[in-house]
Amino acid sequence: MVSKNLFKTKKQPPAAYATNLAGGVAYDTGAEHSLAQYACTGMLGGTYYASDKDELDKVLELAKKVTPLFLAKCAVYSRKKGYMKDMPAVLLAVLSTRDVELFKKTFPLVCDNGKMVKNFVQVMRSGKAGRKSLGSAPKKAIKQWFEKSDNDYLFKQSVGNDPSLADIIKLVHPNPQDKETENLYGYLIGKDYDSRKKYPSLVKEFEAFKKGKPDQRVVPDVPFQMLASSNLSNKEWFKIAENGAWQFTRMNLNNFMKHGLFNDKQMTASIAHKLKDPELVAKSMAFPYQLFQAYRNTRDVPSSISNAIQDALDLSVRNIPSLGDGVLIGVDTSGSMQSAMSKAYSGGTTVSVNEVAALFASAILRTSEDTRVFRFDTSCEEITKQLNSRDSIISNLTKIASNGGGTDCGCFIKKLNYEKAVGDTVILVSDNESWVRSERYFSYGKATSFQAEWEIYKKRNKNAVLICIDLTPGATSQAQGKDVLLVGGFSDNVFNVISKFVESKGDSSFWVKEISESIKL
Repeated sequence: MVSKNLFKTKKQPPAAYATNLAGGVAYDTGAEHSLAQYACTGMLGGTYYASDKDELDKVLELAKKVTPLFLAKCAVYSRKKGYMKDMPAVLLAVLSTRDVELFKKTFPLVCDNGKMVKNFVQVMRSGKAGRKSLGSAPKKAIKQWFEKSDNDYLFKQSVGNDPSLADIIKLVHPNPQDKETENLYGYLIGKDYDSRKKYPSLVKEFEAFKKGKPDQRVVPDVPFQMLASSNLSNKEWFKIAENGAWQFTRMNLNNFMKHGLFNDKQMTASIAHKLKDPELVAKSMAFPYQLFQAYRNTRDVPSSISNAIQDALDLSVRNIPSLGDGVLIGVDTSGSMQSAMSKAYSGGTTVSVNEVAALFASAILRTSEDTRVFRFDTSCEEITKQLNSRDSIISNLTKIASNGGGTDCGCFIKKLNYEKAVGDTVILVSDNESWVRSERYFSYGKATSFQAEWEIYKKRNKNAVLICIDLTPGATSQAQGKDVLLVGGFSDNVFNVISKFVESKGDSSFWVKEISESIKL
């Protein structure tokens, strides 16, 4: 009789039969999970390893593999809970070619303002979704959006081009319900304003403003873009700044500076006070990422404004749920993480993937007690002692972010195993393009080094869950299992999704379930 100890069956980590964009061994996440990642990221701007065209092609490929119902739910989730703009329009466009009845239900949920209607039309006319013409169902849906919209609201939505609202009116020919609406449509497509005709009140106010003398006219409640070309006086700029909502103020700091508002000490103090007002930050549901972008792109403003942005950034952490105590975070600082997370606007600066990873870790450090932070490229080091949870988000972020070389995600968990670390919540923040120790293409069919180390970690921490945040999501991952949550991108909803997963004690299908169960169609 053979020895049971000698010939004992040893459980092996699951083999990986996919490769990531860096050529390293990885796990295929499946069509639904991959599309869910893309849908909740909303980025189609290109990454270190893939162009924007490659990303779009992948999204379109995945959208054709899932059911129309899941596709529709992804589009709605991406818009309503991920607050995305481009991605939901792309998914909706594909849906229009697959299930007309489901498209009709989904359209008003995704195209909830003029900007989204324009995005959808732009995607459809590009031909990327499978057709270059709108088609009868999309045309009818857009017409209904026009017909159900208030006239003043339509006027406010008319800013922007490529396509403009005028282009869309000419394309779908919405039926005006009365003379006022008919005149509004004519006005929007370029017909001269005739004071003798009936127009929405806001159009009349805007026309009176354009003809009035600076400092003597009343500034109408219209989008800033409509006013920008009207040679606004300093007094009018001051009025706009005073009446502007919190989000408007955050987004127009550079415009305020350009027009001399910060030369006035009282106005500067007023704007700074608004930015760092705890109630306004909470009410606006501001999150760290958008405020970090504001901080990076307003370097030349007075120090009181810059400090107010930092204060608001620290306050915004209150909108993030705690993940409990003892969180272990591994932050990827490899070379590929230095690529841009978002494209800079004119006069602005880019935010790197590395900085966003460090921002995430800094936020968790603030909200979860006894958090330990590690950073890695081809080796891993703990930097917790260099950080202070009571310091500003910017201060800790700067200490975490660094420039590295190759990528070995497995070395993070290996470090935890070497130290026999204990913790039920482990988070990897990376671009997921691990290739070191996988011997590139020669480890095909073997477990990833990350997965192998995670299996060891789980023997010591049986209740542990793993969250892998892929900041530039693709169709592969470094880990899999019922206790692993794969998250794509860094939307405002990421913190809430992670929190729910931690509370659930781990469920491999959580991400797909979150979309499937939270969206009702």
